[in-house]
Amino acid sequence: MVDFTVVIPTYNGAERISKLLEHLQAQIETEALTWEVLVVDNNSSDSQLH
Repeated sequence: MVDFTVVIPTYNGAERISKLLEHLQAQIETEALTWEVLVVDNNSSDSQLH
């Protein structure tokens, strides 16, 4: 069971998404929780993962 979900809506965020995920993990790493991240792409035209 997942304790919580982080939803990240993004548009052309390829340059920022990896750093954002690193910062998010650093904040949550100290907690004894299970969590998931959903990145929602809004039809980006950059090289973001699809």
